[in-house]
Amino acid sequence: DDCYSNYKKVGDDCSSMTMAVMYYATRGAMDEYSALNIYDLGGGALADTKPGKDIYDALEKIGFKKIAVKNGTYDELESGDILVSNSHYEFFYIDEDGKNKNFGWGSVKSEFPNNNFTILEVKGKPYFNCKGYGDKQFKYIYRLVKEKANDKKD
Repeated sequence: DDCYSNYKKVGDDCSSMTMAVMYYATRGAMDEYSALNIYDLGGGALADTKPGKDIYDALEKIGFKKIAVKNGTYDELESGDILVSNSHYEFFYIDEDGKNKNFGWGSVKSEFPNNNFTILEVKGKPYFNCKGYGDKQFKYIYRLVKEKANDKKD
């Protein structure tokens, strides 16, 4: 059984870090779905998944919604969103000063925030760009929408 409950080690790449955050944000609900295996969710798997696929359906059941970027502007984003390209994942957040920020992984980090990449608006386009990480286009957002996903289990 390839569930998280059997694979607690997390690597130092963007997909491993993203899956670890999803796991803790849903209080371990990922354990219920073998399709949500950390080893199957890297390399752009979140960008490619569609309704009817095991990964997509399992993520939806634990509270994540996949949203296509429509106009490439920050007003589409909420703090905590996961931006997905075909080979990289970044987190978007709004800092204490109200500034739009992002944070990703891909190498070992020793402090937060620590990021070499910047998510850039591309107004009128169905994607965001990533300055500092080649010409990555983030075309999808994953957002935790299920209210009870963060509630403590009894």
